[in-house]
Amino acid sequence: MQTTLMTIGQAVKASQVSAKAIRQYEDLGLLPPVGRRGTYRAYDSTHIQAIMLIRQAQKLGFTLAELK
Repeated sequence: MQTTLMTIGQAVKASQVSAKAIRQYEDLGLLPPVGRRGTYRAYDSTHIQAIMLIRQAQKLGFTLAELK
């Protein structure tokens, strides 16, 4: 089974979260390690699920510090 890899722009569309927020989640270590395709980040469905879970937790009142 092949995993579909996405650029950050595609990840933004899939998750409805800004590129800035996605990079922040990555910097904080909230996302699984993100691979690279050349110089570009390569996201997959695991990353999108994690991003959506982070957003849901934030809607419930959790801070990024608490999620870390």
